[in-house]
Amino acid sequence: REDTGIGTDWLTPICHRMLYFDIPSVALPFMLRADRGRLLEREWERSLGRRLTTSFTNLLVDERKGWLPSLIFSPMVVEDGRQLTISNLDLQRALVNEGSELAARSGVLSRSGYEFFKLFPKADAFRLSTAARMSSSVGYLLPSVPLPTNPVRRVVDAGYYDNYGVQIAGAWLDVYRDWIRANFSGVLFVQIRDSLS
Repeated sequence: REDTGIGTDWLTPICHRMLYFDIPSVALPFMLRADRGRLLEREWERSLGRRLTTSFTNLLVDERKGWLPSLIFSPMVVEDGRQLTISNLDLQRALVNEGSELAARSGVLSRSGYEFFKLFPKADAFRLSTAARMSSSVGYLLPSVPLPTNPVRRVVDAGYYDNYGVQIAGAWLDVYRDWIRANFSGVLFVQIRDSLS
């Protein structure tokens, strides 16, 4: 049986870094600080190997052929509370609210998020591990992730916006509902929760 690395303890190195380096560095500013998020990425890559070091570009061909599911990571932008969707799917229409059905005024009335690869079209080597870290940077454990923008924008855990991905999945289904009805007999919507409710 293949060892998948899923049962690996990834939090101990993060907590060790925080307790023995980051907290003392508040009193000793000359200490070198390391991003705990990057440390977590390295731990994931060490234990899971190529599964997470692959880029979204490498996944695209098999996604389009139907061999792989399409992934959507959706961390939240701290400065404006919107989603930053990271996916090979075109999510533009799922991230805007148009006024043609709501009012006499037509066009985009609001935007609930941005698409990472439209903001950064040259990010061909952007890895799955980085998207997962961006989507899980929560509270004191992992710092927010700065984006290479001017001014700098930061992203944090997707759960600040939508803990289970229901909003973006529902919006995507709504945008493509006619195509789905024409090509499929139904949709199975699976929500994986972190606890019983």
